[in-house]
Amino acid sequence: MTKPLPPKRDPSTPTPAGRLFWPVDLSRVRIGPKFMGHAALKTYRHGYGYHTGLDFLTSAVGLKVVSMADGVVVSSTPTASRYGYGHNVLIHHPALGVWTRSSHLYSRDVKAGDVVTAGQQIGRVGDSGTDNVHLHWDVIKLALPNPRFNPHNPATGGVRTPRSGLDPVEEALVRKYFQDPLAFLNARSALNPVTQKVAHA
Repeated sequence: MTKPLPPKRDPSTPTPAGRLFWPVDLSRVRIGPKFMGHAALKTYRHGYGYHTGLDFLTSAVGLKVVSMADGVVVSSTPTASRYGYGHNVLIHHPALGVWTRSSHLYSRDVKAGDVVTAGQQIGRVGDSGTDNVHLHWDVIKLALPNPRFNPHNPATGGVRTPRSGLDPVEEALVRKYFQDPLAFLNARSALNPVTQKVAHA
């Protein structure tokens, strides 16, 4: 008697996400400005609008950056200008319904269209497009109008004339596209990519 075949999976249903990883070894970094920080509230650097993600600060140029989860590279682009997101990688994670963006990289190890697995190296921490070594990392809940979309930069689709202080239009854009990376990873018991143990920050 032959064994019955397993039922076919409905392709419209996402596969389970599996394990998740922090993008860097937490023992080698400290976490900088919080999600939604703003210079006017003294929670982010002077001259910047709302902060869309987390900054992982380090002096270790070349520290490994990994993919949070299985996904597909949407965009992998070099530094576009002296200031901006520098070397930038955007990955879609279909099983989670989100995208992640890693910016200011020293180097990129993936290209658009690559399929990546959770914990796979995608680049290294650097200071491209900024004045200090860190990884800027976003969790994005809606496809961005531009891989370098910045809510306070009209050149990438942000507000046309940012107001000084707290701009409600800019805040609305941040809330529309981005979510708190710290809460996202902690809620899912993400692993440190080096120890592969649950890490919290």
